[in-house]
Amino acid sequence: MSYQRFFQTSGGGVTISGGEPTLFMPFLSSLLKRLKAADLHTLIETNGRFNLADFRKSVLPYTDMIYMDMKIHDRQQHKRFCGVYNDVIMTNFIALHRMSESGTFTILPRTPLIPGITDTEDNIRALAHFYQSSGVTRTAVLKSNPLWSDKHDKLGLDLPRPQPPRKLYDSSRLHELVDIFAEYGVTAVVG
Repeated sequence: MSYQRFFQTSGGGVTISGGEPTLFMPFLSSLLKRLKAADLHTLIETNGRFNLADFRKSVLPYTDMIYMDMKIHDRQQHKRFCGVYNDVIMTNFIALHRMSESGTFTILPRTPLIPGITDTEDNIRALAHFYQSSGVTRTAVLKSNPLWSDKHDKLGLDLPRPQPPRKLYDSSRLHELVDIFAEYGVTAVVG
């Protein structure tokens, strides 16, 4: 591996994100095996919607850390905004969280903040309660990316433009969301 010296001296590793990397499970497994053979730290960013048995067999043995998006707790709202129900995602998260207690890998749920969709008090409280009842003590909230409007135009996407335009979160709003998680005994970091 041509960059191995860099990884060894920097303490870094490889993050695999997407799109959704688990859509390409055979390739993902092969890549992760090679990375682990080179003694590199591996991290996967996923939406959590995959076949757990396949993931557990072909991906998990070569994964050090998982960042799993937990966007919307409410099943109907998840279907409305994400296009699919979140049953598989929630089930996979609980199973992976329990497996992570063995210490062989770490999982961190993350909520990308989308104004009026994922950042509502109801959604944040529902996620915090879900984490509390599942024994999760740490999560991350990710500020929305206001560059979406520019990308939307440059890519010529036939999708509705966000209305109103996405805003940057001020520190007081982020503290409110972090404090809601804290009420449930969950430490939220802002990413």
